[in-house]
Amino acid sequence: MTGSLEVSGDVASASAALSGLILVFFAAALSSFDGYDDGQKQAVRWTYRRRAWPAFGGFLASLCACALALYAKAVGSEAAALWAIIALGVAGVSVLVSAFAAVLEIG
Repeated sequence: MTGSLEVSGDVASASAALSGLILVFFAAALSSFDGYDDGQKQAVRWTYRRRAWPAFGGFLASLCACALALYAKAVGSEAAALWAIIALGVAGVSVLVSAFAAVLEIG
């Protein structure tokens, strides 16, 4: 094993953990959104969507990273391991963007 293939197991673990963290974020956001009545939901819908879409993109990217890393480890594919690392980076950036948007809304 060389290069990115050596860390493919770590990438799989990190991406699985990140996707779980994002699911917790989604659950908290959904719970908060459900606390509004129907009239209020229309007023806050855009705010929640603006926070949720980057996080959803990060969730998908982290799942892809996990799948690619496991595939890379199983078949010994250096290219798949590199793509897994890239997908994990994209997931991290997506979560950072989503968190930054939430902080900006707080003020």
